[in-house]
Amino acid sequence: ENAATELESSPGVALVYVDCVAHASICQNYRVNKYPTMKFIRGGELMKSEYRGQRSVEAITGHIKSLMEDPVKQLHGDTELSLAKEANKKKFVLGYFTSTNSYSYEVFKASAQVMHGQCQFYAIIGDDAKEKIDAMGKENIFLINDVDHPEKVFEGSVTDQPQLSTWVKDNCVPLVREITFENGEELTEEGLPFVILFHDPEDQDSVKLFTQKVSEQCQDQRNGVNFLHADGFKFAHPLSHLGKRTGDLPVLAIDSFKHMYLFPQFENIHRPGRLRRFVEDLHSGRLHREF
Repeated sequence: ENAATELESSPGVALVYVDCVAHASICQNYRVNKYPTMKFIRGGELMKSEYRGQRSVEAITGHIKSLMEDPVKQLHGDTELSLAKEANKKKFVLGYFTSTNSYSYEVFKASAQVMHGQCQFYAIIGDDAKEKIDAMGKENIFLINDVDHPEKVFEGSVTDQPQLSTWVKDNCVPLVREITFENGEELTEEGLPFVILFHDPEDQDSVKLFTQKVSEQCQDQRNGVNFLHADGFKFAHPLSHLGKRTGDLPVLAIDSFKHMYLFPQFENIHRPGRLRRFVEDLHSGRLHREF
């Protein structure tokens, strides 16, 4: 309440709370399974990262104000773009705009805020963008550093923010990410349970199969869980908590940060809807009850 009072003069910010006992269905829809939980909605979309900072007025208001800042990094010409490509081994989104005052840039910025922490957004503005805009006949957006398409063009409307955010999510953020000792803390900070495939690093077929089943059954679950794969030899310790060894790979499990739940047999992933039911059983509490 004190943070809400502090932010009263900040346009576009509203703090609300939900009693999860009185309104259990709302909390279930937003995948709330611990208390207190603070989530953020931007442009009508649930942001992936929860708030995991200090529970103080200063820390909460500071975090929210940081989310309101423009996350788009501006580039000036091809030289800076080339440097960005070299510095970013991952995919990123690049927009060409006539001005930061254009409506399409505001939509671009809103998508960048929704995708905060998941995909980097860059923009080339004004005179630096003129040649590209004239060649395309309009302001435009590209996906950069994609292996199959070095410059993949966004074919939708640059003024349709939900459409743009969906395109970025589908193209910039891997459906199944690899968890390592280097990025484990960062992924944990997102506050979402892990659906994790432990596999032999030489076995990429199981990773491809897992990714395929996630794509077929669980596209709409990405805001509620993180789909990951891990080197089962390096992560042998969590395997032991499941009563498994490296000889049992591949092994599929959910880590809710409270308990680890084992998918009974990896071969069952071939059964229609079986992976989705496993994820839904986490959110409904069935896995915990059976555990």
